[in-house]
Amino acid sequence: MKIRYTPLVKIKKDTMERSEHDLQQAGHSADDAKMALEQAHIELDGTSIPKAGTMSELLQARMMLAAQRVVIGQKRQNLDAAVLQTEMAREALKSSMLEHEKFKYLETEQLETALKERKRKLQRELDEIALQGHHNKKQKK
Repeated sequence: MKIRYTPLVKIKKDTMERSEHDLQQAGHSADDAKMALEQAHIELDGTSIPKAGTMSELLQARMMLAAQRVVIGQKRQNLDAAVLQTEMAREALKSSMLEHEKFKYLETEQLETALKERKRKLQRELDEIALQGHHNKKQKK
């Protein structure tokens, strides 16, 4: 039995699966960004300012700390972007799941309607056959 919603259900299912995959990828990139930020913090904690030495050594250490803070800022921005991407992927998945369920429901409803129609048609045919048999019995008597 051909149902017009069947191809749409398949398309929506594929879209939903792609959205699931995108959400997984976004989650992995968010995890990677979080690890990179933690690593940058560890590197900043590992950097020490010399207590004694020449002015150039002090300035160099200070510049290294400033550069590491810039790196941390970039890593934090990357993490924020990855979290935002994860939220967007989650919303896209939710939307595609709703669409898939909607078309699945429509497909089921159309299938049930078609089956009811087929059943009514079969019942009419059986009634007609029974009436013909009944008329044949009357004519033979």
